[in-house]
Amino acid sequence: MSTVICLKETDRVIIATDSRFMSADHSAIASDSEQKVFEIAPGALLATSGWKPVSDFQEARAREFARAFNTTDVRLIAKALEEETARAIEVLCGVLLSLPSLHDKVIRALAGELMMHSCALAGRTADGSLGYVTQAYKFKEGRAVCEYGEYFGSQRQIFVSSGEPAQALANDPTIWTGEPVWVVRHFLSTLKRVCPTIGGPDQIAVIDRCGTRWITTPQAKSSALEALTSATAFFGGTATFAASVSGPYVQVGSAGLVLADNFSSPNSTVTVNSSGVSISKPSGPSLQLTSLGVAIRQGSLSGVNEVDITASGVSIYGPSGSVSQVAIQSSGISILGGGRSVVLDSSGATIYSVAGSTSDPYVSVSPSLVTIGGLSASGVHYSVNAGAGFVSVTSPTYPSALAQIIVNASGVAQLDLTTQSGNSIIVSTTLSGSASAGGAALPVSPVGFWGLTINGTLYKIPYYA
Repeated sequence: MSTVICLKETDRVIIATDSRFMSADHSAIASDSEQKVFEIAPGALLATSGWKPVSDFQEARAREFARAFNTTDVRLIAKALEEETARAIEVLCGVLLSLPSLHDKVIRALAGELMMHSCALAGRTADGSLGYVTQAYKFKEGRAVCEYGEYFGSQRQIFVSSGEPAQALANDPTIWTGEPVWVVRHFLSTLKRVCPTIGGPDQIAVIDRCGTRWITTPQAKSSALEALTSATAFFGGTATFAASVSGPYVQVGSAGLVLADNFSSPNSTVTVNSSGVSISKPSGPSLQLTSLGVAIRQGSLSGVNEVDITASGVSIYGPSGSVSQVAIQSSGISILGGGRSVVLDSSGATIYSVAGSTSDPYVSVSPSLVTIGGLSASGVHYSVNAGAGFVSVTSPTYPSALAQIIVNASGVAQLDLTTQSGNSIIVSTTLSGSASAGGAALPVSPVGFWGLTINGTLYKIPYYA
């Protein structure tokens, strides 16, 4: 950790820190130009020391509390900030505990031996008292515990968050008699010499009867590259960054990247990993992008109210899943629903009475043939062949039995009737005035006559018992 220093005497309070943040594993300096003292409201200052994600969180939430409460009361803002900071630290510690190897100082902080994070707010209370509030957080038995302190008196009192190195200066009489700004600078310069986690330019601000002013202003980053470098960290395990337990969070781990709108109970989640991208809501709509294609789903069940787009084509599933589906592929289109199905492919169009079935009953339409299947496998089939010019009636049970009405290319109409045993009767519109065979002896009196009209003239054909 770095340090936070507060000095209060009579009608003046000074708040100060350094500009250094260490890398996530504490093995190197991440930046020596980080702003760590902020004016969160008119006449109210916040200084932080510890982990940057927690510092950024505190700065943002302190400003929000000041606006929400319409106040500059540092005691009120600090109380509101305490609980949420504790939760943020607990989330951070959960991430750190999942990492395989840690710096000794981090291990000791997770064990409760060292401070995990600290901050101070300087300004006035609701009754106008000038002073400061301090918060030092330790992680003990899985919880972040805040050691709260405040001082609004008139005698000189100094708070330094760095612990033992600062205690050595307590016996220096100039600390209690020297000019306040010099004393604060003396603390910072001494700590920088003995603590590698403290460094960079001083950041010192003062609040007195004249208002708020900077003694040394925070140094701006030298370049966008430094800003990017200071935000880069490599780690093992899983890291979670959350604004609060009820706010959005980002989680990075071996399973991928997760972004969600709510840390405790996400309503919307984006997951990016080697399998692809998934955008979803709990038990609600989702969008999945993978190497196989795109899936858009209304609910949590696969294949229900879903659209799939793959290299094979497009499939649309209704509330009943695959029994209510539209499939669009290179081979054709199939539509299933209501217990029925329609198939459109290169051979034509077929309507099946039973969805998913390719048996009777059905209607098939091709470029030259229309077929109507019977009500069952033994039912009658009707076929109309436009190219060959015939209408056929058949039965799958008796495949040799056939009834056909044919009109050939010469314009001759013909009726063919064939039994399963092979007996057939062919009636043709071809007419002749003579015959070449015949000579059967017929009874004198027929049973009756079968009427046959040829070219408008009725002829009677006798039939016998």
